[in-house]
Amino acid sequence: MARIRNPTTAILLGIAALTLAGALVARAGDAKAQPVSPWGVHDHLFAAWIPPGEYTAIVVCSSADTRDWAISLRSRDGIFPFVVGPHRNVIIPFETPWKVTPDSEARLLSEHIPFADISARNQLNEQAYPLYLSAWGITTSGPVPFLYREVK
Repeated sequence: MARIRNPTTAILLGIAALTLAGALVARAGDAKAQPVSPWGVHDHLFAAWIPPGEYTAIVVCSSADTRDWAISLRSRDGIFPFVVGPHRNVIIPFETPWKVTPDSEARLLSEHIPFADISARNQLNEQAYPLYLSAWGITTSGPVPFLYREVK
């Protein structure tokens, strides 16, 4: 192990080590309060909850002009990520109808971009128009709206 001979260098290294240790302890405390992804803390999560039914397809669309948005279909069966491109509809078909029950906890999850009815946008004022995702399901008895909520 190398020995530090300059007292000023030793003091500065000690301060840096204590600062880093304090930051790590503070970060560990934050991690307990919020779910953490590999990219950091989830601070704005939005969900489109899927009501019970037998689904033949799920449709998701984006109001973005230029960017793709990664979202995920989640249930007790797993997490299934996919990407929605700008002004695109993504249709997830099910060859055999997917039976969703209340126990399924089925939902779409988006980070930072809320779910809303993008057909209600003001098309004459595009600059004031925020980004949204819309989603709904097609069941054996017809289209079904999803319940949009911000995840707290």
